[in-house]
Amino acid sequence: MQVRAILQVLNGFVNEGYKEAQLEFSKQAPSQEVNNKINQFRDLVNRNQVQGAERNIDAWRKQGWQHFNNFVTSKQGQHSKTQLKRSKVTGNQVIVRDDKQWLIVVPLDKTASCYHGTGTEWCTASTSVNYFHNYFHKNEQNLIYVINKQTKGKWAIAVSAGVFDIFNSRDNIIDDSQFREETGFDARELVSQALSMDTRSKISRTREEHNDKVKKLEQKAKNRQYDQEFEQLLLEINDSGKIVKYCREHKGKWPEGERAILGGELSYIKQYAMWVIRGRWPEGERELLRRIDHDPGEALHYASSVIRQRDEKFEQAFLKVVRNHIDTLLSYDVARRAEEYAETCIGGSWGSIGRNDIDYYIHHKGEDM
Repeated sequence: MQVRAILQVLNGFVNEGYKEAQLEFSKQAPSQEVNNKINQFRDLVNRNQVQGAERNIDAWRKQGWQHFNNFVTSKQGQHSKTQLKRSKVTGNQVIVRDDKQWLIVVPLDKTASCYHGTGTEWCTASTSVNYFHNYFHKNEQNLIYVINKQTKGKWAIAVSAGVFDIFNSRDNIIDDSQFREETGFDARELVSQALSMDTRSKISRTREEHNDKVKKLEQKAKNRQYDQEFEQLLLEINDSGKIVKYCREHKGKWPEGERAILGGELSYIKQYAMWVIRGRWPEGERELLRRIDHDPGEALHYASSVIRQRDEKFEQAFLKVVRNHIDTLLSYDVARRAEEYAETCIGGSWGSIGRNDIDYYIHHKGEDM
């Protein structure tokens, strides 16, 4: 009992030291930034990443905010052997919080997004399709994954230009109040904490590195240096459009590039089949059918452009998708693709095979436009 009492007293002194440091540092920097940095420091202490006098928050308080901030930032850039091994599995990320109940991360690559999004229906966690690239690099949207270790519950927050949407694990949008009820977190405060100045700096560096690779690739293309380094850069950038262009103009069929195309935007499957294979592409067709729920229009567009005749697999898959929710799936674009398929492959209309409902919606969507 005496030992426990002593420990309680010591913990009281430590917590008081953190409070004093927080008050002192808040005079020199925004309080939210100070809170984030102190939490990061405490995490370093708990993981034994700092030793000796470096663990003393009171000593850092006396040295001032700038020294403390620089120290924590530099320490976070160092990785233990365990962390280095783990990073190969979990990818590139910023860990905002990691304790017994909560793990909050900002993924910086597809590997981290897929690892932490396992078990959800988020497109950015798809292992076969690189939607993360579109979100993070093309659209410059930042993602925050909130994971309850105890309940296994997961939420994603997509942030763009100061506006954010919250998704549950089923990929349904929920509002701030529901998020607070389910997690106990205020969404706006969490976004501010997760996307601190340090995190934004890491995000910027990640995007800059990606853009540097794009510039290097473009320079090599300009100099017609289509060597092994060029192909490696092309795969790292993972832009299906650039891969199709390279195969069409220089490489021809390329197995490594095909794997990247199959994981990219569906429209490039048609382009690769038409311009490189110059015929049907079985692997591409399987991928189009596998993902037809997400984009039935592209599957029909492939059938109209590449197959150019009735195909039972594509037709039945499309009809199955629209059977129960034709109103929501037949957007103008999908309706246009359905009309294109009817004219090219069926003989004019869906009504000829008993699907007057699809003809009706094609006409209806055309009037809307």
